[in-house]
Amino acid sequence: MGNGQRNRSTELDTTQISIQDHNYKAIPSRESVSYSCAYSIRKQPDNCTPHYLCISCNRQCFDGGQCKIIKCICGAIQKRDEQNRVTELNYYPESQFQDNFDILQSRFLGECSELQSLSLGVFLDSLPEDLMNGHSPDFQTITELVLTKYFEIRLRYITEGDYISFEGCHIKVLASYPLQGFVTRNTRIHCTQTISCRPLRKIRLVPIAPHVINSSVLDSVIVPYFSELARHVHEEQKLVIRGLECVVASALPSDGIVTADTEIFFEPDPLNPIKRISLIPFSEDLPGCMRAMDQKQLSKSVLDQFLMPYLKGWTRVIYQGKEVAIDGVGFKAQSVSPSYGFITSSTLVVYDGKRVSRAEQERQHRRSQRNRSRRNRTLHIDNSIQEVNTTMVIRELMNVLENFRVLQEGASEVIISQLPSFSLTRLPESADQCRCLICMNDFELEEQVKALPCSNV
Repeated sequence: MGNGQRNRSTELDTTQISIQDHNYKAIPSRESVSYSCAYSIRKQPDNCTPHYLCISCNRQCFDGGQCKIIKCICGAIQKRDEQNRVTELNYYPESQFQDNFDILQSRFLGECSELQSLSLGVFLDSLPEDLMNGHSPDFQTITELVLTKYFEIRLRYITEGDYISFEGCHIKVLASYPLQGFVTRNTRIHCTQTISCRPLRKIRLVPIAPHVINSSVLDSVIVPYFSELARHVHEEQKLVIRGLECVVASALPSDGIVTADTEIFFEPDPLNPIKRISLIPFSEDLPGCMRAMDQKQLSKSVLDQFLMPYLKGWTRVIYQGKEVAIDGVGFKAQSVSPSYGFITSSTLVVYDGKRVSRAEQERQHRRSQRNRSRRNRTLHIDNSIQEVNTTMVIRELMNVLENFRVLQEGASEVIISQLPSFSLTRLPESADQCRCLICMNDFELEEQVKALPCSNV
């Protein structure tokens, strides 16, 4: 392969990469790059195993180092504290949503790995005032006083969907990549989203191929799942309900608690995985330091700072033309194959450093609306002319038909009596006019005749 071919191959590799093959670069410091919405813990946490021995049966029990209440298969209810002391309890709370922060939600999937990325949502309902900045959460303070301390104390084994309660702050793991693993210095942590315990009015579930949802599955599987325990869901959350894989395609509001009053809708046809996607940023939304970058620099920065954090570990439902906001920057799904589906770790993400103008897009939209309006007006005029022409043709046809009817039925007595009559004082010179056109008899002098509308007698 020549040098030119190798260079073209290298350039292509920098603009398209599958999610599973992407590795984050070192996270820049907040002092040097103001647009970075990710952070990592500063020191490696103290070593801790995700298992400990049950104090009743001596079996291995999994709590992921989260120090939550668990129930051993022997029936013993216990909890390990931050000093690794195990205490046996006589109750297992699981009646209210807040109990999710005390009991372990996940189970060990059989592989100890390191998390590449972690996306967290902060419950706004119970956030202490010292972690607020006016009416909004102070994410920088939450990061420094809560998350950094929680993850640096000990090695935590975290799974997507876990709940964290620490220093009065309630947090949900919205997404992780891979699905389960240890949080280390190499883990990129994103915490910029607020969530709530408000009741949901509606949710729409879409099955993931090859699974399907019908009325029977809804009544026998989905409704009982949400009836057992108060559960919090958010848009684009993947659910595994007794083996049924589906995604929350939409919710009203965007996140909250599923209650008995929540309307559950579903789409019977399953979603297929997206093989290839191209998300283009709006140039007006990009941070100032990024607007001055060339295409190659922008390609790498946007992939690392925006696209991969948005896609990696998430079951995003995306369609062609969809606009999304990623940490304050708008993006448009310019190319999606297939045109509607969900993101997987195998999805190929394509971005070559180009950008679109929101102002230009709005101008094109207005131009398109004007052209559509002109076409509609032209179509209206054409339709009006066509209606006039049609009316005239119909009127002429009716006249012809009426004349034809008269000829077929013969003239009535009333019409005949209304024709002008006179006495022939002399016979016509033309042989064609010397006889009656009706009875074909020859005219005689002084005979009474009637004049027809065609001027014949």
